[in-house]
Amino acid sequence: PIICEVLCVCYVELLVKMASRRKRGATTRLEASGEFSDTGDDADPDFESFVRTQFKQLLEGQKALRKDVRTLEENLEKNVLMLEARLEKSEAKNDELEKKIGEIERQTSEGVNRINARVKSAEEEIAELQRKCNKLERFSRRNNIRIIGRHVQKGENCLATVKKIIQEKFQRTDIKIERAHPDGPVKQHGGDKIPQHILFKVN
Repeated sequence: PIICEVLCVCYVELLVKMASRRKRGATTRLEASGEFSDTGDDADPDFESFVRTQFKQLLEGQKALRKDVRTLEENLEKNVLMLEARLEKSEAKNDELEKKIGEIERQTSEGVNRINARVKSAEEEIAELQRKCNKLERFSRRNNIRIIGRHVQKGENCLATVKKIIQEKFQRTDIKIERAHPDGPVKQHGGDKIPQHILFKVN
């Protein structure tokens, strides 16, 4: 719009100048004693042709400029749309990644909770089994009897020896002996050997 106004103003000024020249030419003819003179009839046709040519070029330049502006606007709009599309795509990817990360964190948390629960349950089971083992061990020791101070011969039948001792010392033949064996290593005390114990279990 500004270029159009400038061109219109230039064209109007050109027409005014051309009209002024024609007027001066007519006045000259009147003052020349009635003789015909064509001094200002065409008002410099070469100059008028030049102005018309320049005006035409300005109009063509204006059209080309408008076309270039439209092209720039279209390219700018395309670039903006492309950037908006890329931004939306990136946001969608970010949302998808956040969902996946959240799902992984949830699954990891659930897995850790399950493992902790299993570990806790296993610890409780181990503690219960240990308690039962201690109880069984204490119960089994109740029927164990240890004979101290008797030398155990190599290859000796400890079960027969225990039965014999019970019969001789306590006159009991009704006691059932489940098993008997020497207990503990052979120890040396000074020059004497400390005899092994005989451990037997009464049924």
